[in-house]
Amino acid sequence: MLLRIASLVGVAALVACGGGGKKEDTVVSDEGDDDTSEEGGGGGDMVPLETLDEINQTLDRKGAQASRCLTDAIDSGDATKETHGKITVEFVVTPGGRAKDVSVAQASIDVPRIQECIVAIVEKASFPDVPNDVGSSYTFVLEAY
Repeated sequence: MLLRIASLVGVAALVACGGGGKKEDTVVSDEGDDDTSEEGGGGGDMVPLETLDEINQTLDRKGAQASRCLTDAIDSGDATKETHGKITVEFVVTPGGRAKDVSVAQASIDVPRIQECIVAIVEKASFPDVPNDVGSSYTFVLEAY
């Protein structure tokens, strides 16, 4: 009976998702690795998904520095202790592993000192090498502790 219920659940799940595989925007290179291009297509060198994950992981590791931006602004009186929110930055990772064209795309914290500090963190970060410029964005979530 338990096996029959498990089978029915599996069939129901297959029917619910249409029975087809998930479509992804990936391209298989000559080496057999899954690659993805930067937004907009247009050919050129492909960027492996693992590299795109590394870009995000690099900024994940900058969370403590980002929190320090908020703490410093509170200590200086530029922000209140109740200040919290999100700051999304857009940037381009260059083949040398550096960020360029870093800007605040969206922010729920309207404190210039904090936004400038977040931009500086991204500008100073060392990213993985990429074959061509890769546009990216990242959202920092800031809360005072």
